[in-house]
Amino acid sequence: MSELAELLGVPRAYLSRVVAQLFGRPLSAILREKQLAEAKRLLTDVAPLTHSEIAAASGFGHRSTFYRVFREAAGMTPGEYQRRFRK
Repeated sequence: MSELAELLGVPRAYLSRVVAQLFGRPLSAILREKQLAEAKRLLTDVAPLTHSEIAAASGFGHRSTFYRVFREAAGMTPGEYQRRFRK
C-alpha cells in the first residue's frame, strides 16, 4: 500500500480513504484479494514452484505469512489447495 501511495504521489492515509470511499472496501482488503488470486493461480496453473517461491511471487514476503493468510481465506493450506485444484 505504501509503494502504491508513493508511486501515485499521495499520502498513504489519503489513498486508503479515497479507495474505501470509491470501492466500499479498504485498499488492504483489495490488495490481499489480488495476492490470494495470484497465489491460487500459481498453485494450479504454472510449472511447479515451491511454496516459498509462490509466497514471494504473490507478494506475501514470508512463507509463514502466506500459509497463515491463505489458510484463513481458503479454509485449507496451500498444499491442500494445490492437490485439490491443480490442472
